[in-house]
Amino acid sequence: MKVRIEIEDVPEEVRDGLGRRAELRGQSLQDFLLGEMEQLASYPTVSNKDWMEEVRARVEASGNRITAEEILKARDADRK
Repeated sequence: MKVRIEIEDVPEEVRDGLGRRAELRGQSLQDFLLGEMEQLASYPTVSNKDWMEEVRARVEASGNRITAEEILKARDADRK
């Protein structure tokens, strides 16, 4: 089912810029915006909490444990 979305208080310069992009693609502004929204909606939504959990799981799975001190030492070794 399709629904209507309305956005109020869009500055003219924003509308004009989006209109130019639509025109360059040979699309109406509505078709252009719909395509952009479909693309945006297809991206996974990841919260900071989810991201940190994923990073921690990867660290655990790799078995590598590198301390901050080791990282800084390696970084500074190239600076001497």
